[in-house]
Parts: sequence; structure tokens; C-alpha cells
Amino acid sequence: MMAMHARCVSIISHLWGVQKGETAIGSATTGSSEAIHLGGLAMKRRWQEKRDQDGKDKSKPNIIMGSNAQVALEKFARYFEVEARILDVSEKSLYRLDPELVKQNIDENTIGVFVIMGSTYTVRISDFAFVPHCQPSAGSLRASSGNIEDLR
Repeated sequence: MMAMHARCVSIISHLWGVQKGETAIGSATTGSSEAIHLGGLAMKRRWQEKRDQDGKDKSKPNIIMGSNAQVALEKFARYFEVEARILDVSEKSLYRLDPELVKQNIDENTIGVFVIMGSTYTVRISDFAFVPHCQPSAGSLRASSGNIEDLR
């Protein structure tokens, strides 16, 4: 059982862009809320570590999500003291997270972007292809070029 768990952690870590030489750490969870909280906390911790290395303030982390997000995403922000930047969804964005609003709301304190793999409003998947390879990395969002500025 532990070997299967370790293999799953390895597979997921590679999907999320683990860097050569990094050791992925993971945990099985019993539900999606727990997984959201652990994943969000990991993003926050990586962001804090990067801010410490750079000698920057780490008192105002934020995370971006659409107003169609599950309540567990908002609970993560509240429980772990992260500003929730809840962006409106509209008919224009097909009731999904709007890439333009995301670009307008990302800053150096953004620890990540929560996207929905099937909204309970419409069952549509958020269009997150607008940020290829967008993922938490060393404390900030990483786009394909490695520069958060590309998302603005």
C-alpha cells in the first residue's frame, strides 16, 4: 500500500512540475476539502520560503479563485489567513474563471490560482489553458517562461 502511495505522489508531483533534485512530499486524503486545504497550505509555505529567501514581506498572501468555486476553497483562505481574491464569473466567460480578470489580479503576493475542473453551476471546466504550465513554484506562480510578469 505504501509503495502505491509513493508512486501516486511521484506521478502527481511530476504533473505539478517538481524540479530535478527536489523531493516531493505528499499525503493521501479522505476527501476533496482536505486535499484543497493541504494543497493550498503547501502553496502558501512555498511562497513564504521564497519571500524569506528574497528578504521580502510575507504578511499578505492572496489566492485567486472564481465565484463559482467550492466553499472549501474559501474556507482554505479563511482558515490559513490568505486573502481570497474571488473573481466574478459571467456570461462573457461562460460562467468560468475569466483569464483577463486573473491577469489583472495576480501580483507578487499571489500564492496560486484555484481552477475548477467542472463547475457545479454549468459543469464546464475552467479555461486554464491561458496560463500554460501555471503552477505554484518556489513561492510564486510560474508560467512557461518562469516569469509571473507573463501573466499580466
